[in-house]
Amino acid sequence: MKPDIEKISKGIDKLIGEAEALLQSLADGADGKIEAGQEKSQAALQRVCGHLRNARSEVVEGARKIDGAVRSHPWEAMAATAILGFLTGLLVRRR
Repeated sequence: MKPDIEKISKGIDKLIGEAEALLQSLADGADGKIEAGQEKSQAALQRVCGHLRNARSEVVEGARKIDGAVRSHPWEAMAATAILGFLTGLLVRRR
């Protein structure tokens, strides 16, 4: 589970880095002609970067909690998964 968490974390970090690079290129290429639209897009991009950072920490925290719960109670996790799979199969079969 930890490699998956790390892979997701690295992917989100890469996305944040690319967004920040885009933001910087917009700021560098403005040549003093920054229009209201560019300012709005920069502000929106900064908000998106902030949301991605928050989402990354929430996803990593949630994955670690789930991983800990499954590791501390493996048989209960397997039983719950089996029951959930069975019920999903019943629902899909009816349609």
